[in-house]
Amino acid sequence: MEDSSTPEPKTNKCRYLVEDVEHDKRCPNPAREGKNLCDNHMDSSQGDLEDFRAATDHFKQDIREFFTRSNFYLVAEGGLLAIFFAKVTKTMPTTTFEYILNVSVILTGLGLAIFWFFVSSWAVKWIDRWRAEIIRVDKIISQIHSYFNVECGPCRPRSPEKVTRHLPWLFIGIWAIVFVLIILKWTRVIC
Repeated sequence: MEDSSTPEPKTNKCRYLVEDVEHDKRCPNPAREGKNLCDNHMDSSQGDLEDFRAATDHFKQDIREFFTRSNFYLVAEGGLLAIFFAKVTKTMPTTTFEYILNVSVILTGLGLAIFWFFVSSWAVKWIDRWRAEIIRVDKIISQIHSYFNVECGPCRPRSPEKVTRHLPWLFIGIWAIVFVLIILKWTRVIC
């Protein structure tokens, strides 16, 4: 009589997602020995890697575009501030036209800084969506889980784009202070 208390060896299941990614429904077939996929899905893993590579390329491109846009706005804001302060320190406005010109430069800088803030905030949300997707797919197709470990690990630093997103507030503050000061100076001249 055979000993029925000996458990059968556990077989690894195929890690390929067949449908409904959110509920993690994987292929029910046993995986090849030493592999994570069954015979039916071994060939499809190359396609999954290509899709993963395309998704990570898109993610990296979004990050590059975010910092390119931020650099553009930074140069534009710096240029407006330099022009404004070079003009104001050279000659203080004395006529109504000069005050209106100064206020229009201030409002342009303030408007650009506010627009920059909204654009960067929306871009960070988009980058976060791609980051979450990369992490989700990384957990499925990778044994190493490098994206998951770096992005969700205990030593994860604050992402640079989330810090850079708040840079427009510096310019919003500068333009707001300058606007208040120029209005106060203008009211003294008029009164």
